[in-house]
Amino acid sequence: MLNAVLTIGTTMLSVMVALFVQVYQVMMAWELTFGSNLADQQTEKSRKTWIRVLYIVFFIKDILAKPAIVATHLRENFSLTAIKISMQRGDMEVSKIMKVVDVAIQLLVPMALILNLIKSKRRDENILKRLLLRQAIYYSLLQLAVIAIVGINFLRKTLHLEECLYLFQLVPSVIPIIIMMTVVQGRRKIGQIPHQSTPGLELSRF
Repeated sequence: MLNAVLTIGTTMLSVMVALFVQVYQVMMAWELTFGSNLADQQTEKSRKTWIRVLYIVFFIKDILAKPAIVATHLRENFSLTAIKISMQRGDMEVSKIMKVVDVAIQLLVPMALILNLIKSKRRDENILKRLLLRQAIYYSLLQLAVIAIVGINFLRKTLHLEECLYLFQLVPSVIPIIIMMTVVQGRRKIGQIPHQSTPGLELSRF
C-alpha cells in the first residue's frame, strides 16, 4: 500500500515538474525576446491566461497524445494483438515526436537569450528582468556544457544518439534549482519591490 502511494505521488510530482519547466521555458523565452512590464496589472492578467493555456497544451501533449495515437492505429480491429501492436507503434511515434518537440522547447531560451543580448544596448534597471536574464544565462550555460559533454562522448562512440538526446532532455529538470538559486541571490533587492512578482513563483499559482 505504501509503495503504491509513493509511486502515485512520485508520478504526479514528475508530471507537475515536467509541465512547469516546459511552461517556464516558453514564458522565459517570450519575456526575453519581446519583453513586458512585469509590474503592469493588465500584462500580469494576460500572462496568467497564457500560462493556463500552455499548461493545458503541454498536458495534452504529454498525457493525452499517446492514447490518441494508439486509438488511431486500432481503427476497426480491437483484438488483444492489435492493441499490443498499436501501443508499440504509439510508443515509437510519440517518442519521436515528443523528442523533437522537447528539444525545440529547450532551444527557445538560448535563442531568446542571444536575441536579447544582441538588441539590449544597456543594462535593464528592472530587477526582475535582470533576475530572469540571470536564470536564462545559467540555464543556457548548463545546456552548452551538457551539449559539449554529450558531443564528445558521441564522437568517441561511447554514447548512442538516443542516449545523447535523453541526457540533453534531463537539463530542464534543473530549472527549479536555478530559480531558487537566483531568487536567493536577489532576495534583498526583490524584497524592496512588493508590488512585483518574482519570475518562477507566479507559474506555481496556476
